[in-house]
Amino acid sequence: MNLTKDPINKLIVSLATPAALAMLFNTIYNATGTFFAAKISTSATAGLSMSFLLYLSVVGMGLGFGSALSALIGNALGTNKLFLAKIYAQKGAVFVLIFAIFMGSLGYAVAPKFLVFLGANEEFLTEALEYIRVIFVASPFFLSIKAFNGILIALGDTKSLRNWLFFGVFINIGLCFIFVKMLNLGVASIAFSTAFVQFMGCIFLFKKTYKSGMINFENMRNFLPDIRIYKKILNQAFPACLNYLSMSLGGLVLLKFISYYGTDAVAGYGVALRIEQLTTLPTIGIAAAVLSIVSRNHGARKHDRVLLCYKNAIKILLLLFVFAAMFLIFVAPRVISFFDINDSATAIAKGYLLISAFSFLGYGVMNISGSVLQAVKKPKMVFVLNATRQLILQSVAYSTVIYVLKGTIEHIWIAMFINVYFTALCFACISVYVLKRKMKGDGY
Repeated sequence: MNLTKDPINKLIVSLATPAALAMLFNTIYNATGTFFAAKISTSATAGLSMSFLLYLSVVGMGLGFGSALSALIGNALGTNKLFLAKIYAQKGAVFVLIFAIFMGSLGYAVAPKFLVFLGANEEFLTEALEYIRVIFVASPFFLSIKAFNGILIALGDTKSLRNWLFFGVFINIGLCFIFVKMLNLGVASIAFSTAFVQFMGCIFLFKKTYKSGMINFENMRNFLPDIRIYKKILNQAFPACLNYLSMSLGGLVLLKFISYYGTDAVAGYGVALRIEQLTTLPTIGIAAAVLSIVSRNHGARKHDRVLLCYKNAIKILLLLFVFAAMFLIFVAPRVISFFDINDSATAIAKGYLLISAFSFLGYGVMNISGSVLQAVKKPKMVFVLNATRQLILQSVAYSTVIYVLKGTIEHIWIAMFINVYFTALCFACISVYVLKRKMKGDGY
């Protein structure tokens, strides 16, 4: 496919479908852990739900570096600078690995105090800690697989990750069944299963990247540290990593306030979150497609195609909104019954999913707009908007609900809904403004 010449809608569908399927398998892969944790106990489910958002912070850092490499490599390829694109790929892969080792060591050390701060009580603190410490040790695998995938996305390859995760789902299910059902091991075994699949995925995606020619060993000097290249990668990656980190921290902020309502609330939210992720898959797929298309066309300075890509992606999102809302309202409540949680947790999960049905469009606009801004090298804007929503607005809104209005957990969901759409509107306005300036020749 030609990212700078083929019809935009065809490119979006061609790239988004494999990416969405990859996220489907990834969601099933994550939901597997929750399913088997529920087989252990409700406290195990709550512990995994609490630590899962720390897990997302690890994944988020990988996504930040991956999207940064996609943008830098895509822009370099768009200007026909193949050697520079390879330098970004090779030095970027090593840099991500070094960063992952440092982050994993730090996370392992601070995890106990951080979980207590977030509201983990004695009922599920042990389970949460068992899970997340394995994840932090395996951080190099989680970040490296995202770096390799970021390189492949810049080449227009959104299929390789999908192909691996398809097999990864079954490997993860098999390992969890053996560890939990047959050997009666704890939550740590679920984390080990997750880490093992990530390790195997690293090997698979590395081979794909190697075959693409973006990484080779003809000149080992290309892997040595280079402050100039690292600075360029960090300039793009740091805001993106902070953005994903702020999103993870935002989830932790929400979870801290949810923990005010007890263990059942944490468990119910954890189950609902896994089900909600099924509906966000298409938007994440579209966002991945937009990142690939826009970065390449921005590098080639075809700004009319960049703006057209954004508009068409939003139109597709509106169509998906109808199907997502129907799923969350009519189907999702039945899916909850597959998880072994009590009636109180089940009621909380259903309440969250009802509000989530109408929040879908707002989340989608934020995902797509964020990819556009990342692709045109404006990642700082994405970070500022998401950090404001996740950390400032959430803290103010939820504190007001709990401490001032003395509201129920349903009022937390309503506050979340308002926050999402306010931020989505800001994302859309800023994205359109930036793209129109690009078309006028400004912003370089």
